[in-house]
Amino acid sequence: MATNQGKLRGVLALSYLLLILLLMLGNCHGCDREPETDAPAPQELPTEEAREAEERAENVGGDGEIKVTALWDFPGDVDLHVIQPNGNELWFRNMKDRRTGGELDVDNIPGGYGSAENVFWTNPESGTYKVDLVMYTINEEAPNGGTVNVVIKVGERRQTIPVRLSYSGQRVHVKTINYHR
Repeated sequence: MATNQGKLRGVLALSYLLLILLLMLGNCHGCDREPETDAPAPQELPTEEAREAEERAENVGGDGEIKVTALWDFPGDVDLHVIQPNGNELWFRNMKDRRTGGELDVDNIPGGYGSAENVFWTNPESGTYKVDLVMYTINEEAPNGGTVNVVIKVGERRQTIPVRLSYSGQRVHVKTINYHR
């Protein structure tokens, strides 16, 4: 009988700890947020600068219902990454998804004045698209990196978001797009 009481106490103690853990998780405000980076939250550009970036982006690569273009003017390898609703990530090592029609059609490596990367979909799937930038390598001519303007076009609506990249390997989440046909 003493052995059964010991087992019962152990089960009760374990249940109590599990209950406390579940209560703590239930009270976790913001636990469903995306991981934060060390970069400040991206803000939209002032109107005139945004208009210039949008005009520049129109002349880069393919176009479609959704188009994401990264523009920068400093030396360094910046990479545009977009995670599609199917979970497949478009980037320089996976430039085309035949199932979704998504394509990274402009991939700039050295950087410098007029640099750009571009991803687009002519007939995108409904769902969530996550846009990230990665400072793949810093160039010694621009050891502190620089600002990348990301122009996001969905239908006729455009948004330009400046993102500061300052060290190799830095990844910044730019925007989550919820697209519905």
